[in-house]
Amino acid sequence: MLHTVFPNANVSDLTALSEWLGRQTDDVTVEFFQGEYYGLLIFDTVSCPSVTLTAPNGAVITGGRTIDCNFRRTSPTVMECFVGAGLTFERLKIDSVPQILARYPKYQENERLNGTETLAAIEKYTSAFPSVEGAYLHSLHEHEWGSNDYRVTGRENGGFRLSWIGNNNRGSAPKTDCCYLENLPELLTDKHEWYYDKNSGILYIADASDRAEKTASVTLCERINLVSIRNCKNTKLTFSGFTFADTDRSMFRRPWVRYLRSDWAFNYGSTVEIRDSENVSFVDCRFQNLGANGIGIFDYNNNITVDNCDFEDCLTNGILVLGNPDSTYCTSSWEGDRHIAELENADKCGAASENYPRDISVSRCLFRNLGTEDKQSAGVCISLANRVTVSQSTFCRLPRAGINICENAFGGHTVRDCDLFDCVRETGDHGPFNSWGRDRFWSLNGFDTEGKSGAAKKPFALCDMTEENRIIHNRVVGTRGFGIDLDDGSTNYVIENNFCFGVGIKLREGFFRKVRNNVILYAPLDLHATYEENDDILEHNVVCNKHPLRIALLRKGYTTQIHNNYFVNASSADKKQKILRGMHNQFVSCSPSDILNSRFRFDGFTPFAYNFGKDGAPKPNCSLRADTEQEKNKISNRYGIFSYMDERLRSATGAASLDGIYVERIRLFSKLKKRGIQKNDVILTVNGEPFFGTPKEFAALLQNGSEAEIIRQQKRMGLK
Repeated sequence: MLHTVFPNANVSDLTALSEWLGRQTDDVTVEFFQGEYYGLLIFDTVSCPSVTLTAPNGAVITGGRTIDCNFRRTSPTVMECFVGAGLTFERLKIDSVPQILARYPKYQENERLNGTETLAAIEKYTSAFPSVEGAYLHSLHEHEWGSNDYRVTGRENGGFRLSWIGNNNRGSAPKTDCCYLENLPELLTDKHEWYYDKNSGILYIADASDRAEKTASVTLCERINLVSIRNCKNTKLTFSGFTFADTDRSMFRRPWVRYLRSDWAFNYGSTVEIRDSENVSFVDCRFQNLGANGIGIFDYNNNITVDNCDFEDCLTNGILVLGNPDSTYCTSSWEGDRHIAELENADKCGAASENYPRDISVSRCLFRNLGTEDKQSAGVCISLANRVTVSQSTFCRLPRAGINICENAFGGHTVRDCDLFDCVRETGDHGPFNSWGRDRFWSLNGFDTEGKSGAAKKPFALCDMTEENRIIHNRVVGTRGFGIDLDDGSTNYVIENNFCFGVGIKLREGFFRKVRNNVILYAPLDLHATYEENDDILEHNVVCNKHPLRIALLRKGYTTQIHNNYFVNASSADKKQKILRGMHNQFVSCSPSDILNSRFRFDGFTPFAYNFGKDGAPKPNCSLRADTEQEKNKISNRYGIFSYMDERLRSATGAASLDGIYVERIRLFSKLKKRGIQKNDVILTVNGEPFFGTPKEFAALLQNGSEAEIIRQQKRMGLK
């Protein structure tokens, strides 16, 4: 075994180290001296049986090149320094402090997108600027399903001409009341803002002090990728004790790809990129201030381990586990005619190729303050992979999901002993744990969003889902949306021994889910768009909520079994739900503290320990409170029965917000039928005005010549 230190007289930089390692044939241990190292480490078809890189005293591999700048004042609020023409960077630090690319509106911490304005107001604000070309427009997706971002290529029709970068799989429309603009010199006004003129090579910073000159250390975050591992199938490769920091953002520099039918679009830009490799480990490492994925595990990979690592203050995903689309027989996507409604390759199951990750382990990690710019992001995002295990990890301060699984293919995943809280901060209609299962069976017999044709779909539900997914003993805390959210087709799950606080467990279209021995406080079990013959089982759960079970679009012929559960402090009306009759469920009264302290005995329920997440990581606030859920009365009139929108109905209908009135039932001979209104529609507006369901508004809706806007099958449409 060869043990060496780096740097040394013969190997002084990362490029030389990469080349030197490529020539070794024996086991190698490389000990890094303390310090910063700028550049790229490449491992491609390494011949050593094992390579261990260790930094016992801490070493930083950085994408930031640091230079000393002498700034001089050019206006009362701006200083400048020449850093070189033609450079490529969109992130920087001054004297080790991250700076803000000049933007409008100004940066507001803890606000959505750190401060937003309407698109119309931004276009008006910049209307007198000599040019807007080269700016970036950021926005949430129109339904709050992540973000949508654009290059501004000029002006047209009094507004911006936009080029969408493709960073969402559910359409390019922005949420026009939630936008901000950056990267124009005229926007440079506030402290910590900067702008770089690539042609002149001048870096401008905002500075309103009275000094004429300023000397500063400027770190230009130029690199996206710091470690590239490819074709290393015969080498055990271990990184230990490193910090990876200060990379450039990949959002506008690398292309986005959109696979299959999850909501997710993917950017391959990653600080650490692993392809076609085996037996790679990252242990006791930190990933800080990154502009791309922390770790990207792409195509074929086997036995990749990430243990006791921290991912903090990053623009997008912590870890992205992403197979190649040629690995699945399910080729349907949202793109054009590939959104198919017939079954392809019905006789073929499992993987179509070996180009997918398998046996990936993420343990004892902290994922905090990620997705600071890319809101379609997660702590761990999984797509087209097999047997990914996430355990004893903490996920907090995230804009969307903590853990996201994009489709059923290929299953075998385990989420165990994790802590997920303070997620879903900026997006909507999902949960801290989120999954989809829009596989081949999902749109069989015609695309719909109401759980139809379950009996025809069931024989094919496990074609791509080769192994059961398990969500075991986790804490999920939230205040909006759903907690453990199994959406559109998510199939073959065991959900057991979880503690959900403020958010519950949701089962939408899918088959073969077992939900058992969970504790839910201040939230319900949700059943949405339930297939016939679905074979879901919900048993031995303790649910403490006034409305313990919420149902939307329950299909005839469902085979959901809800038995031997304890529903605590439920309303009298909820005790009478048809689906609960004769199923040996118990309705009891007790305090939430009695549940948490095991002072109330529930026969058939097995208590579990309340220790979750990474040791030493932040913990959520689970303060007990009174049930303050506000009742909204239904609207019942001669036309039908209607409901005010809530998170349950927003999810079921694909609505962008809680605006409008949901049509639960249309009465026989109702004039609404002639008007074109159908059951399960959401009535949004009448004659351009919001619809709240008042008698006057119903009268206006039925008048000849009135115009209405509704949501049907998750699409907005007009009725005249």
